[in-house]
Amino acid sequence: MNHSFSRQGNGHTELKQTKNSLISRETFQGSLTDVMRSGYAYCEMIVEEGGPLDFIHKEVNACYEKMICLENIAGRKASEVFPVIDKSFQKFIEKQARVAETGISDRFEIYMDSLQLWLDISVCSPQKGYFVSMIDNITERKQVEGALRESELRFRKLFQEHSAIMIVIEPDTGRIIDANFAAADFYGWSIKELRRMYVQEINTLPPEEVKKEMEKSCSLAQNYFVFRHRRSDGSIRDVDVFSNKVKVAGKALLYSIIHDVTERTRYEFFATFRLHLIQLAETSSVRELLQTALAEAQRLTQSTIGFVFFLPEDQRSLFLQLCTANSFKKRYHVDGMGEEVLLESAGVWADAVRERRSVIHNDCSTLPYGNSIPDCDLQVKRELVVPVIRDDRVVAIMGIGNKAGEYDESDVKWVDILANLTWDIVAKKIAEDEREKLHNQLYHSQKMDMVCQLAAGLAHEINNPLNFIAINFANIQEAVSDLKTMVKEYQTVTKKLEEGTLSPFDLQKLSQKEAELALDTLVNDIPEILAESQRGFNRITTIINGIRNLSYQDALDKKIDFDINKAIIDILALTRHEYRLCANIKTAFGILPPLQCNPEQIKQVLFNLIVNSIHAIQSQRRSSNGIISIHTWCDRTHVFCSIIDDGPGIPEAIRKSIFNPFFTTKSPGKGTGLGLSISWDIIVTKHNGTLSVETPAEGGTVFTFSLPQQTRLN
Repeated sequence: MNHSFSRQGNGHTELKQTKNSLISRETFQGSLTDVMRSGYAYCEMIVEEGGPLDFIHKEVNACYEKMICLENIAGRKASEVFPVIDKSFQKFIEKQARVAETGISDRFEIYMDSLQLWLDISVCSPQKGYFVSMIDNITERKQVEGALRESELRFRKLFQEHSAIMIVIEPDTGRIIDANFAAADFYGWSIKELRRMYVQEINTLPPEEVKKEMEKSCSLAQNYFVFRHRRSDGSIRDVDVFSNKVKVAGKALLYSIIHDVTERTRYEFFATFRLHLIQLAETSSVRELLQTALAEAQRLTQSTIGFVFFLPEDQRSLFLQLCTANSFKKRYHVDGMGEEVLLESAGVWADAVRERRSVIHNDCSTLPYGNSIPDCDLQVKRELVVPVIRDDRVVAIMGIGNKAGEYDESDVKWVDILANLTWDIVAKKIAEDEREKLHNQLYHSQKMDMVCQLAAGLAHEINNPLNFIAINFANIQEAVSDLKTMVKEYQTVTKKLEEGTLSPFDLQKLSQKEAELALDTLVNDIPEILAESQRGFNRITTIINGIRNLSYQDALDKKIDFDINKAIIDILALTRHEYRLCANIKTAFGILPPLQCNPEQIKQVLFNLIVNSIHAIQSQRRSSNGIISIHTWCDRTHVFCSIIDDGPGIPEAIRKSIFNPFFTTKSPGKGTGLGLSISWDIIVTKHNGTLSVETPAEGGTVFTFSLPQQTRLN
C-alpha cells in the first residue's frame, strides 16, 4: 500500500498538520489499524550528521507487534526492538529513511536476518522526517518461489544430465525444441544441431505417419510407441518412445523419453529367428537355411553382398556353400555349391580363418589384393567376416560386405550371434541328414536281410506245388492219350454202325478197350487232377502276390489306405516254410478301418515281429510245435496289433535294450540286430505310434504296437 502526502507551509503549519494527523490516527486507531492483516508502523527518523541512524516507533498495530514478537513497541527505537543490528537492518533503515527524506514512496522486499523473515514493505512519508510502513510477511511465498526455482533448476539439470534420452517436440511441426546430452550422444548431433532439426529427420517412418503418431500422443490416445530412429552416421536403432503432452509457458509440447532397445529387440529377433530356422529345417535344405540366415545378416547390417564357407578338419581349404554375389559365383564356377577354395590362395576375407577371429576391412582398396576377392570383377569396398569355431577349429565363416557406412563392433556382435546360432541348426540338420541317409541304408540292408531269409524257403515253397503240378501234368498227358485211343475206337464203331457192318465182335472189342484203359476211373480222376493242379497254381499265386505286396515301395512320406489284416495273411503265406515245422499259427482279426500309413514300412514291421517269434520258438528245438497268436483290434482313435509266442521270452536284464540298433541275442551270423530297432523307428518315430514288449509270467513274449488311424508321417 502506498500513501502520498502533500508537503506545504512552514514549521508551524507542519506541526499543526502533524497534530491533526495524530488526532486523525487516534480517531481511527481502534477501528482501522487493529483489523489490518498487514503490519502498520508510523515512525520518526533519527538523523545525525552521518545520516539516518535509527527511527522511533510512534505508532504500530497488533499485527506489527506480532511480526516482531514484542509488545508495547510504541515509543521505542528500532535498535531497541530488533534483536540484531546487521546489514539487513541497515538496509531496512536506509530505504525507509530515503522515503522520509524525499517524500517519494517506495516498495521493496527484504530479508531480515534478525527476524528470519521475508518482508514486503510499502513506505510513504506523510511529512518530512516521518514515514508510514505497511508490512506483509511473505516468507512462505518466498519459500515457495525458492522451492520452485530450485525445482526448476533441478529439473533442468535432471533433463540435461539424465542418462535417458530426452527431447521436447513442437507437435504441430515436429520441430525439436530441446534435447539433452544423452540425446546428443545417442544421435550423434550436438544439442544445438538437434534444436535446428525436425523429428521427421530422425524417425524412419514417412513424415505423414510421424505426424499421425504425434497427434495420438497429443490426444492422449497413446503415449507408448515403438519406432526406428536414424542417427547421424546413418545407422538405424530400435527405440521405445514414451511421449506425453506438457504445457510450457502456455504452449503445448511433447515431452519424449527414448530408450534404445536395439539390443533387446535384436535378442528377441534372434530368439524368434532361431525358432523359425528350427521349423524351417524340418522341410528345407541346408542351402535354404543358409540363404535365410545370410539374408538376415545383410538386412541387419544394411549390406548388399554375403557369403558362407564351410571348412574341413584339415583347415587347408574352404568350400563355398552360398554367395549372394553373382560375379563371385562366376569366379569360382559356383552354381552347384561346394566349390573348393584353397586357404593359401584365398583373399583377405579368409583372415578370419587364419587369425581365428572376426575381421573388419572398411577400406578394401588398401588391402594387398585391393579388390579383396582375387580374379573377380566384384568390387568389395568394405567387408566383415566372422568365424564359427567349434572344438577349437573353424568350421565355417560368414561374411557380408558393401555396407553404406563403416562396419563396427556392433555389426560384429550381431553377425557373430547370427552365424553361430545358424551353424548350430545347420550342423544339426547336416547330422540329421547323414543319420537319415545311414538309417535308410540300414533300413534297406535289413530289408535285404529279410529277403535273404525268405529266398531259400520261398524256392522250396514254390517248388512243392510245381512238383505235383508237373506230376499231374504227366498224368493228364497219359489220360489224354488214353482218351484219344478211346475216341478212335468210338469213331470206328460209329462208322461201322452207319455202314451197317457193325458186328457183336466189334462191340466186344470196344468193351475190352474200355476195361483195359479203366475208362470210368480215368474220367473220374481228371477233375481231381485238375483241381489239385489249381490248388498248386493258387499256392504259387499267393506266394508271388505276397512277394509283390511285400516288395512294393511307396514314397517314404506317402500315406495310403492300408489293410493290416491282409498284410498279415500275405506275410504268413511267405513265411510258411519258416513256421510250418515249428509253430502253429492262430489269428484273431478284428474289423478294422482303413489305416492311413506307409504300407511298405508297416509290412516290414509285421515281418520282423512274426519272424522274431518264429526264431524264438525254433531256438528251443522242441519236439512239438509252439504257438504264435496274432490279434488285431481297434478303438476310436487307434489300430492295435499283438504278436504273441510261447517261446523262451526275453530276460528282464536285456528287455530295455532290444530296440537298440545292432542289439541281438542270436548267435553270430544269425541276425543283424536291426529288425526291432527299425521297427521301433517306423512305428514310434515315423508314424507317431507305440511299440511295447512284455514277457508274461507263464513265459513267451508279447509284442504290441498301435498306430493312429489318422497319422502324420515324420
